[in-house]
Amino acid sequence: MKNILIPTTVENDILAAVKTAVKYTTGTNCSIVLMMLQKIPNTYSASQFLRETTPSCTPAQNSLLNQCREVVTQTGNCRLLIHHQCGMSAPLLKNLMDHLGTDLVILTRSYKEEKNNLHTTCRQLLLNSKYPILHLGDESEEYNFNKALYLEYPKVDLGIHEVQKLINEQFSFKIVSQAKIEESIDEMVPHIAETISKNNIDILIEARRTAKKSGRKEQSVNHNLGLPLLSVHAETVT
Repeated sequence: MKNILIPTTVENDILAAVKTAVKYTTGTNCSIVLMMLQKIPNTYSASQFLRETTPSCTPAQNSLLNQCREVVTQTGNCRLLIHHQCGMSAPLLKNLMDHLGTDLVILTRSYKEEKNNLHTTCRQLLLNSKYPILHLGDESEEYNFNKALYLEYPKVDLGIHEVQKLINEQFSFKIVSQAKIEESIDEMVPHIAETISKNNIDILIEARRTAKKSGRKEQSVNHNLGLPLLSVHAETVT
């Protein structure tokens, strides 16, 4: 794993996201990019534009960012970058991801709960991208991934071995069980929770496809179960 993008509004769970990113860089040189979005100012004045786009953080946010820097500095193989992005669109995101050489996106729970249109647009664009996305769960510290449960959706014809092969490129955990999702995911939560308990599952896996229409519905299964969810794009599995 080389480069990791974490869109953020700098809430408390950003520290767990950075610690998790560091843990799974596998000793290779890595850039962890914290992307902070802001709207494009509605002005023709250059000075006004600069004033409105000048980054500002609260003391609590600055403290969190400093803690993130300390965590990354201690690794010796990673660097932390803070990217301030004005506006968001599909071309902007694609160019940014290509420029950064992004290998993984991490979404924190707080970021997924953001209601601002700028952040919801960013999340929808990411869900329609082909990059692997790690949706974090409820823990406040870094995550240890060992045993995975593969959620197999009917419209995504991929077996465990195909998905495991892709996962092996970036992670060391193994898929030890699977659940075929043939009805509403909410209705299956009790059965999935039982499987998780029996097999000591600590991460969920899904394969997704790009939605034909914009505004792809965001998955909530890891919110219901409290576990991280690694979402890989089906077209990247060979």
